[in-house]
Amino acid sequence: MSRFPRSSLFYFALVVVLGLVFWFTWQSIQGNQSSSPWSYSVLISNINEGGVKSVEVKGTDAVATDNGGTKHNVTVPAPAAAMTGAPSTRPRPT
Repeated sequence: MSRFPRSSLFYFALVVVLGLVFWFTWQSIQGNQSSSPWSYSVLISNINEGGVKSVEVKGTDAVATDNGGTKHNVTVPAPAAAMTGAPSTRPRPT
């Protein structure tokens, strides 16, 4: 093979890879925008009704995934011990 076709093949592959990266990024952004945020009371209600598949909590931010796979942002209250600075009341393992 001459130098030109190998170089062209490299640039073609680069364009394809960049296109795929752009497409996956775009799909991720669009997927996050389609979900609607939930209030804490809506989250609790949906959990009690069995409509929540999973909940990921990080501090006071949570992401709830409903049974349809849609993710919802939720602000959850801080634990009482974290708000008051009081020590945890959980029993220590023996």
